[in-house]
Amino acid sequence: MGNRYVLFSLGKVKYALKLENVVQILRYENVMEVPKAPKFVIGVINLRGEVFPVINMWERFGLPAEELTKKNRIIVVRYEDRTFGLLVKEVKEITELEEEEIEREVTSVYGLRGCFIEGIAKMGEGLIIILNIKEIIESDEDIHIAK
Repeated sequence: MGNRYVLFSLGKVKYALKLENVVQILRYENVMEVPKAPKFVIGVINLRGEVFPVINMWERFGLPAEELTKKNRIIVVRYEDRTFGLLVKEVKEITELEEEEIEREVTSVYGLRGCFIEGIAKMGEGLIIILNIKEIIESDEDIHIAK
């Protein structure tokens, strides 16, 4: 039995996060800007009394910005004891991937640093980049937003 993943897109590329890290998927709204936050943090959101940062995934990966629309979503993730929102183009589906479908020996894809990538899976005719949530949150500039 494989792991379940949330599939989402940035531009034309599909990415995946382990479902076990995903708390909720929200519409992109009510994000408040925060001064002096890292460049890739677009602000914070208050969800039922919990305030957490929202990461612009285009900025985080160094991809060209896209116009925000009603299709944009914030994937709320929990890593260890911290909560974050990840701004993405749209959420596609939830799927299960078997371990043997995932290629783990990947150093750099689509210009992403290898540390962000946990693996690549084939799905139909396309590829899905499986992301390492720990590295997205912790590498380079650690994200510290005071509560």
